[in-house]
Amino acid sequence: AVKIPKSENNKAGDRACILCSDSKVKRKTTWMCATCHVPLCNKILLNEEEGSKTHHDLWHMANDLLAQHAICHEQLIKSRGKKRERPDGDNNCGDIQQEMDITRENERDEEVN
Repeated sequence: AVKIPKSENNKAGDRACILCSDSKVKRKTTWMCATCHVPLCNKILLNEEEGSKTHHDLWHMANDLLAQHAICHEQLIKSRGKKRERPDGDNNCGDIQQEMDITRENERDEEVN
């Protein structure tokens, strides 16, 4: 993992963790994967057990990222003591798909340059 660089548009050098955040509930991190440039938490949540995997670890181990996102997001909500009421059943997995698409696009741009 590497630090997210500060920039004119991101003076704090942080972004929402793609594995546990969605468009309404976010957990900011200053870390991203050095290989895929995806922002991922590198600390466990307060309610997670000692020795739990970080979101960086889970991202790279998951066979199903959408399912892992749903699990991590629910843990984030529980850690904040909020109840999630989404009658439409939408778990905002479009956010994770969008981030994956952006990452692939950035990698293609780096290959061209």
